[in-house]
Amino acid sequence: MKKTLAVINAVAGFALIIILVLVFSLDLHYSGSKFPDSADLGFSWSYSDGSPADLMELRTDCNAMTTRFSGKANRTRNLCFHSRNVTFRVMVDNEEIYDFHPALGSYYGYGYGAFLHCVPLPDGENDRTMTIEYSLLQRAGRGGFENMRLEDTYTYLGKTIQGGSVRFLMCVLTFFFGTFLFVFALIQHRTRSELTETLSLGVTSMMLSIWEFPPVGFLQMLSGNPAAERAMNNIILILMPLPIVSFVVSITGFKRKDIVYAYITACIIDLMVQLSLILTNTADFHELLFISHFIIIAGILLIVFMIARAVRRNRLSKEQRRFLIPSVIIVITTGIIDMARFYISESTDTSAVSRLGLLVFILILVYYEMKRLVDIQVLSSRAELMHKLATEDSLTGIKNRTGFNEYEQEIMKRRKGKCLFVHFDVNRLKKVNDTFGHAEGDRHIIAAANVISESFGEYGECFRVGGDEFFVILDAKNCDDIYPKCIEKCIAMQKNYNETEKPPVELQLAYGMAEYIYSDGSPEKAEQLADSRMYEKKRQMKVEDRKRATEAMLSRIHKKEDVREHASALYARMLKKSAEDKEAVQEQ
Repeated sequence: MKKTLAVINAVAGFALIIILVLVFSLDLHYSGSKFPDSADLGFSWSYSDGSPADLMELRTDCNAMTTRFSGKANRTRNLCFHSRNVTFRVMVDNEEIYDFHPALGSYYGYGYGAFLHCVPLPDGENDRTMTIEYSLLQRAGRGGFENMRLEDTYTYLGKTIQGGSVRFLMCVLTFFFGTFLFVFALIQHRTRSELTETLSLGVTSMMLSIWEFPPVGFLQMLSGNPAAERAMNNIILILMPLPIVSFVVSITGFKRKDIVYAYITACIIDLMVQLSLILTNTADFHELLFISHFIIIAGILLIVFMIARAVRRNRLSKEQRRFLIPSVIIVITTGIIDMARFYISESTDTSAVSRLGLLVFILILVYYEMKRLVDIQVLSSRAELMHKLATEDSLTGIKNRTGFNEYEQEIMKRRKGKCLFVHFDVNRLKKVNDTFGHAEGDRHIIAAANVISESFGEYGECFRVGGDEFFVILDAKNCDDIYPKCIEKCIAMQKNYNETEKPPVELQLAYGMAEYIYSDGSPEKAEQLADSRMYEKKRQMKVEDRKRATEAMLSRIHKKEDVREHASALYARMLKKSAEDKEAVQEQ
């Protein structure tokens, strides 16, 4: 089940990244200001019947509100405000200066969320009348105008950013931390299934950071499309239960796949139903929010059930009880409070409490997860060290028979291509050990390993599979062309070693090669063929060695016979000279 949860979280994480890219790439087309200059304004808005206008609660029986301002007195300020799910035109003395009727695609729903406006006003010496004709997007939720002020654009933007800068920074840090956990767990998950909860926490952090983003100004300045941001936040709300439930499933060891898969299916169906209704212009995200709330409540009940079951069966460690239970209680409590506020409160920000709860949830679990990752890394390092000791030959430093068996199992899983098996044997090693001792024999083996790894290591894996036996799996792409070059280098390195190191017995390697096609199944036949060819080469080398030894002996014999003949001739000449001298003396 952990593999399935990992796949689901991976898909959710990638979907989140794609949605975020779309937020920054989609355009929201509208007509803006008609004048480049700005002007100051003091205002009080009223409807056509003279009653004051509440910008946060606009009347639906009217569609316009007006105010008077002095163009001469206020020349350096713009009309700055946030609009929420309302379309409008700004007119000065019946002349349109600003139009905001965004072309919302079906994928946005019926609303665009909140949008920041800074409208330059025309200069003038006289008093002027400003009129805003508006239309509420009623099916998109609460609508109206917020924080409407006369202010310099940069000052207004600066205050807006400054007011949400701490929240913005925390969201950015949380997002990058979640991305780190997500990527780290995704890369390592193939070898470490226990990182499913790390993957879940990473996705949760990414979703939460975007969902908690300052509502007005920040993403709009970066993407220019609050409608896509609104749709993204609603999709995140639908998907958010998936990583949270996955996290709790992993950490509690919950085994009831039917229950977990049923809940995951419900979340996926909810997403598909809502997107279908949105794309067909049948409903808006705001109208379907109750479905997401119902799914979230079901998820809360499932989480409570899993934790209670794990506690009852004593499956939670001391640290898990210490961190998991308080964090889950906090996020559940704050979520319930905000869902109640959504239905009974008139505030536009109905997720303030749950944002705080989720932030605490993330902070607690981040500490827990980082501590757990450190522990996993320590254990992993120890395991890797033990594995290295088990698969590495202590004398030569290359892989041993165990490492060869592991690699053989790996190549048996391949289905396309081929590799070459090369079997090596160190000749006359017994003679080295018997005559010069095992220390010299070890030196001989190390030299052989160095020659083989230097010749073949760049293109394949080298193993010491026995006392004087080595094996190379040459699995480079063009192994047929590489093999002759590697053998040539191997022979040259043997010759160089013998000439420079001058061992008491020259290093000599017998070798045999066989081809292994990955689709053939077991590589046993190819190994046996390489082995038999190696022994055939070994016999050839022995014959050649005997031939060279015989030729050397004959050469020495011939040299001795030549010496005898030369000595006999010299002796004969000496005898002859002595006789001649004797005769000369007698004649005298």
